Amino acid sequence: MNNHKRSLKEFKQPPSSIVESIIHHTVDATAVIDNEFNLLKVNKAFEQLFGWTEQEVMDGKFSLFADLKQEFEHSYLTTYETAKQHKNGSLLDLSLIISPIFHPKGHIILRTCTIKNITESKRREAELIERERQLQVLINKIPDTIDFHFLPEKVMENERQIHTVMNSIPYIIYFKDSESRWIEANDLGISIFQLEDVPYKGMVNADLYALNDFFRDPLQNCEKTDLQAWESKKPVRYEQIIPQLNSQPKIFDIVKVPLFHPNGERRSIVIMGRDITEFKKTEELLRKTEKLHVIGQLAAGVAHEIRNPLTTIRGFLQLSKEGGLKPEYIDTMLLELKQIEEMSNEFITLAKPTLTFKLNDPLMLLEQVKKFFTTSATLNNIQIVTKFNVNTPFIYCDERQLKKAFVNVIKNAIEAGPAGSKITIQVQLESSKDVLIRIIDQGSGIPHERLKKLGEPFYSNKEKGIGLGLTVCYKIVEAHQGSIQINSQKGMGTTVDILLPTFYQDNRYDQY
Repeated sequence: MNNHKRSLKEFKQPPSSIVESIIHHTVDATAVIDNEFNLLKVNKAFEQLFGWTEQEVMDGKFSLFADLKQEFEHSYLTTYETAKQHKNGSLLDLSLIISPIFHPKGHIILRTCTIKNITESKRREAELIERERQLQVLINKIPDTIDFHFLPEKVMENERQIHTVMNSIPYIIYFKDSESRWIEANDLGISIFQLEDVPYKGMVNADLYALNDFFRDPLQNCEKTDLQAWESKKPVRYEQIIPQLNSQPKIFDIVKVPLFHPNGERRSIVIMGRDITEFKKTEELLRKTEKLHVIGQLAAGVAHEIRNPLTTIRGFLQLSKEGGLKPEYIDTMLLELKQIEEMSNEFITLAKPTLTFKLNDPLMLLEQVKKFFTTSATLNNIQIVTKFNVNTPFIYCDERQLKKAFVNVIKNAIEAGPAGSKITIQVQLESSKDVLIRIIDQGSGIPHERLKKLGEPFYSNKEKGIGLGLTVCYKIVEAHQGSIQINSQKGMGTTVDILLPTFYQDNRYDQY
């Protein structure tokens, strides 16, 4: 009990602010525990996950670590999987990550526990194992060959067994022989292609769509994927849209497994398909919702960024009505209009950059950008150093747009760097096909939580920043089939890596 009070006391001292930040700004369910593995504090996500309020947890009505203490008490960072009951009695599969919080003197005073609900992934894993088991049962029952004109009683009995097993599985299932002739299908598979009155056994796909042209496209694609499975000698997975006469088309997640004799000759092919139509509808709904969310963010950002300069302009126009239009008013309004113009240009670039690709020397482009910043770097007492690989090949790029991306990155580096610091621009061959441009500053660095937001529209840490500079950089580099990676640590500066291909086929730019 004394140790519990001691932990609570230490919890109220620094690093309590860190713990509070962890608790209240973590999306996942999170708890703070003492060295006796008593729960001291939980966040809202924890309450939502287990159904217990923080007060109920503090009153001891819910225990997370009662049977796990020995697993963790001598550990530092630990991961563990377990199962616990929700307040409503349902069982939750959980993944725990337990991290220590140290006292300045070096001993552990508290631990944080991040909890992820992995119930759904466990369910899917179990479903996959069961699906594989069922598939193996079917495979073991497949005859090596079937004479479709003469079926002895033994083969017919085996066929009945196969059909019973197949109909117990909620997927479309088909068996084909080594020549891709249909051997067997379950009832669901038959109904999807409306084969109830068709003597399909012994037919190939071409025979079937010759009888019913409505299913030509999926059956022709089935021919191609059959061949792909045979040639690759491994399972093939793909999504297939199958039209339906009296309803909307259905989408299936299909797996094809080719089987071979010990001597390498083809034996048969097993096809299983899961109806994912509803899943795809949900996925599309989520995608539309996300688009609406982005549009909402964009609209709010545009309104905010345009309203600020417009407010200033409106104020000066009001003043000019009362006392005449002074020159300094005009200058201020022109600056505000310039800001609106710059933002409009950024949006145009963001929407669809107009690019003209030509062969350019990346070293020359960077030297030109460096010269552009000569005055700014001198005024801020910052040195810009270049370390170029002289054997760097030319790249196909839009000179103006790519320089704009470099300018944005180096401008950020100058603004982040203290007086007397250095910015290093390195260019090197990352591979025979890629050029790496690395820009390193000695600024204060970027906190981890901010790194994830970099490149988002309207996210800026600058007082007057509109949060589009890096977004535009990402868009420009992406249009050049390149990538940007930003690495930073608080107090250690920031490194921006821009990777660009050295050679393109002209048709890769047709979309731009």
